[in-house]
Amino acid sequence: MEDCDHFVVGLFLLLLILTFVSAPISENYADNYLVTDGGGESMDSVNFDTSLVGGIISGGSSSDNYINQLGVFYGLNSPPNNPVVSLNTSSGDNITSDNLLCNAFVSDINDNGIKVYIKWYLNDALNLSVEYSGVASGTNFSAILNSGNTTKYQVWSCGMRLYDGIEYSDWVNSSNLTILNAAPVVTLSFPVDGSSTIDRTPLFNWSASDADDDSMTYEINITPYYGNNPSVLDVRYEIGMIASNYTPSLDLQLLYDNGYYYKWKVRADDGEVNGSWSSDWSFNISSEVSISMIVDEIYFGNLAIGESNSTEEGLAPFRLENNGTVLVNVSVNASSLWTSETSDSEYYQFKVGNVSGEEGSFDWAGSITSWFNMPLTAYVVAVNELNYSDDSDSVEVGINMTVPSGESPGMKSSSIVFLAELAE
Repeated sequence: MEDCDHFVVGLFLLLLILTFVSAPISENYADNYLVTDGGGESMDSVNFDTSLVGGIISGGSSSDNYINQLGVFYGLNSPPNNPVVSLNTSSGDNITSDNLLCNAFVSDINDNGIKVYIKWYLNDALNLSVEYSGVASGTNFSAILNSGNTTKYQVWSCGMRLYDGIEYSDWVNSSNLTILNAAPVVTLSFPVDGSSTIDRTPLFNWSASDADDDSMTYEINITPYYGNNPSVLDVRYEIGMIASNYTPSLDLQLLYDNGYYYKWKVRADDGEVNGSWSSDWSFNISSEVSISMIVDEIYFGNLAIGESNSTEEGLAPFRLENNGTVLVNVSVNASSLWTSETSDSEYYQFKVGNVSGEEGSFDWAGSITSWFNMPLTAYVVAVNELNYSDDSDSVEVGINMTVPSGESPGMKSSSIVFLAELAE
């Protein structure tokens, strides 16, 4: 029977707990009562004294004299604010090499820590879901989708929802963003900017990249300059090249010796769009003047007074070869052959001619191709514009001599100097 009484009391207390659901306002709860309440907006009593208030006190409790009471306080919760979601790319160009950024300002009125849920959509189909924990309220948040996930012409969007540990915001989606074709980019390699070379057909080399891995063709522009002014004299322009290098088929003509230099640039085409021109790099071509003697000595043997001999009588003439990179004029000067003739005379002559198989190596009309008195005091241009191409770069210099009537017997010799100078 005693157990039964306990059961009744317990039941009565339970009924009290379920019954007191409004906010009690009383000035005098007597001792030894258990007051329970399911919560309300304001518990406004000035004399909860030595009573046990068992329940939830929510909202703004305004009593100056809660003594020895038991209460559990909590504030009213609101869900996080719905985010305003935008989608952009790391460079703003919306190309394949860009990361995608799903952005929003995240906030919660209760200033709770926020979990952010992101959904990535590819062509309107869910592609990837990601969660981010511990995001602070009142901050700008960006979820990043790395560029390796995207390809040109794909359409992407993102959705975002916030959770404060109790409640969720709505799902909010961004607008669509289309991945665009990326224009190819060219980087020059050599000739290096500001460099000098003697090579008149230098190799031009560059590298190129395309974020979409498209096949590319190339366009090169090589323009000469005199000072700050471009020249139209020797512009080179090629388009549709497959290789990322170029060698001119004809020699570049304008030399740094004459005040000229070149600028070059390249751009690439991926089949849809031309990329931007690369930066301009400058270089110059300097002359290399160099000749060598293939035949450098002639011996005429014994001659009598008044007797003549020449390289047309079976002796090998001098032979010169242009080993440089430019057209040259070759001038002649010699020491006196005869002691009795110390001035230019018909007793010591020269002329130039073609080497067999290399006809046309020099300007015939501007050269001395008939017997001419050997200059003993000054230089005379003997060969005009001797070429430097390997298959056409040689000239013969013949010698004709007659022993003067007043010449004394003995060994006779003369040293001939061939002076090469730039002819361009």
